[in-house]
Amino acid sequence: MNVLKKLCFLAAFCVLTSAFLAVHAENGAAPTELPDSPGASYVGFGGQNEVPGNALHASPYAHVIKPTQIAPPQSAADKVLMSLKSVGSIENIGSSAFTAGWSHVWDSRPHYGTDSAGYGERFGASLLKGATQTISRDAIYGNIFHEDTRYYIRGRKYSIGNRAVYAASRVFVTKKDAGGNEIYLANIAAIATSNGLANLYYPTRDQGASQTIKAFGMGFVTNALSNELREFVGDAISLVIHKKK
Repeated sequence: MNVLKKLCFLAAFCVLTSAFLAVHAENGAAPTELPDSPGASYVGFGGQNEVPGNALHASPYAHVIKPTQIAPPQSAADKVLMSLKSVGSIENIGSSAFTAGWSHVWDSRPHYGTDSAGYGERFGASLLKGATQTISRDAIYGNIFHEDTRYYIRGRKYSIGNRAVYAASRVFVTKKDAGGNEIYLANIAAIATSNGLANLYYPTRDQGASQTIKAFGMGFVTNALSNELREFVGDAISLVIHKKK
């Protein structure tokens, strides 16, 4: 078994284990005490979002906060569990499968070949790279820089253009644990970390400073696209359901 296969096996094991631990921790955790104030709603372009009176408290392990939810403060342990839950989520596994499929069809980086074994290696590498980025961002750098790494959906109260710009900006701007905005150091560092460590298991032709720098830049593009999906996919699903009725 070569190094890549060992890493792919480790990634799959971590995904399954982290999913179990995160779900178990969420089900067994005591409710988080919250202040009497409306909570940690996001401060964006137009000031603080208004949280409706019937808002529900989001899970401390939720990575995406809806406009109708109140985000509880997070401890260092909450951020670790949130990262593990994200890594083990169906959404993350599906995203890794899609990314591997896209790379496989176009035979792009990482170049593992276009046979079934090549797709398997791409899928394992995608899982591992995604897990590295998520865990380093939320569990490590998020705690080091005291940043809130959750994504706050802006919602229909704002225009489509405002929401699109907001979603893209969240790649570089985030909220501090103590409140207020700052440069999203945790995300920038995590993208750099995941692409740097990819040199340990990517094929030789895909390693090196030049390839890593290009991938680092593309990491912000894919991150922005992911934020756009988070911002608008709920509206798209609601629209489809409404049309069917």
